[in-house]
Amino acid sequence: MSGMVFHPGHHELHGITVVLETTDQVTYVGRFDTQDQSGVHLLNVAIHNPATSAHSLDEFLARTVKFGVK
Repeated sequence: MSGMVFHPGHHELHGITVVLETTDQVTYVGRFDTQDQSGVHLLNVAIHNPATSAHSLDEFLARTVKFGVK
């Protein structure tokens, strides 16, 4: 995404809901806030961990799209 930034001075994804897949299979869905040396910072986050979830990642994402971050 390029062009107009919603909040000037912020990352172009600031305020956008994103899906962040990690190398350890945990997936985060939340609003992008900032990114720095320690990583990406999200707000209002839902977490899918396949080791503890009764639902597949696809089911989790479909439910999150339908009902929002819970």
